Amino acid sequence: MDKRRTDMNGVAYNNSVQQTLSFNGFGLKYLSTTATTEAEFATAKTSVWWDFENCNVPKGCDGHAIAQNIKSALLKRNYSGPLTIYAYGDTNQIPPSVQHALSPTALSLIHVPPGVKDGSDKKILVDMLLWAMENQAPANIMLISGDRDFAYVLHQLGMKKYNILLARPENASPFLITAAKTVWLWTNIVVTGSASKVPNEQAQPSEKNQKYCEKCNVTCTSLIDFNSHLSSKRHKKKCANVIGVTKPKAKPKALCCKLCQVHCPNEAMYESHISGRKHKNKLKSQAAECR
Repeated sequence: MDKRRTDMNGVAYNNSVQQTLSFNGFGLKYLSTTATTEAEFATAKTSVWWDFENCNVPKGCDGHAIAQNIKSALLKRNYSGPLTIYAYGDTNQIPPSVQHALSPTALSLIHVPPGVKDGSDKKILVDMLLWAMENQAPANIMLISGDRDFAYVLHQLGMKKYNILLARPENASPFLITAAKTVWLWTNIVVTGSASKVPNEQAQPSEKNQKYCEKCNVTCTSLIDFNSHLSSKRHKKKCANVIGVTKPKAKPKALCCKLCQVHCPNEAMYESHISGRKHKNKLKSQAAECR
């Protein structure tokens, strides 16, 4: 059953208690095994990671108000702890007037040179994980993007007791949406700081439809995707490695000595045959008959 609900302001959220996992290499400090309360998240640190190439600044938007509107949206959900906002992308794509307006706000503008595929996504992922390593849960991590590339990391951080928040565009990845406890529509936040209802919540994949492959550590959002994964080369290779199956080596072609009518299974035996007495005597006999 999909446990996502909507509060009186129309904000989508998920009340399910995040399950703890053992240390898996992220280097995240994780000490408490008790359920984190809402009160702990309310006063905890919040880091905001904004991909402004994916969720851009709407035309005519007041740059001074963006950081304040993000803060207002968080306060309406009772997140009042220390706030840091990091914005990533090609700053040359932001109008100078907006850049100037953003500068004095509590927002760090980080330039990502164009021409690098998924450059902003990669930099955000690295910086986000470094932040999580330095800031122990409970803490809030808010992503402003709709890119599926963030889904896996957010799912993992959520299971480490980080509270995942998402501000998304209209066309966000459904798998990304399921990683977040609270979801806003980006345009509603950036324009007014409101928390209007997120449309098309019913289109999100429910937990009962998700399928997990333990061998490959892959979660699929539908049965079709899961069956496609099971028939993929990656999955079959994983299964082969687990049960110790190796690809059979091709058998060497048999070689035949037509003079002696002898079949040799490999080159070594063929070389041995043609250098043997029987084969040489046959050659002498054939040479004598031809004289």
